[in-house]
Amino acid sequence: MENTFIGQAELTQFIDKLAEQKAPGQPITSEEREHAVQVLDERITNAILGDLTVTQLQELDAVLRYNGSESTIENFFNNAGINVKQKVADTMKTFSMEFLGGGNA
Repeated sequence: MENTFIGQAELTQFIDKLAEQKAPGQPITSEEREHAVQVLDERITNAILGDLTVTQLQELDAVLRYNGSESTIENFFNNAGINVKQKVADTMKTFSMEFLGGGNA
């Protein structure tokens, strides 16, 4: 599932900035970048969906199945009490600390 919470280009740019901070002048390989983007994307998705109940997950599935617009999806999460922007920010912050600290981000 492609992340609907943050764009692929934004994730890639974020990873590139982290890599430059971690090892200035030593760019990461495309495979390392792709892996880091995938891991971060999955963590963001899991952080957001993990706060939904089974019923809410079923409702979200129905919204997505019927090609819900971006505003419909945004309204769904707002009504579910999920602050998507905050979840994304928190997940990216945790990921960056792990990445820069040498953890298995």
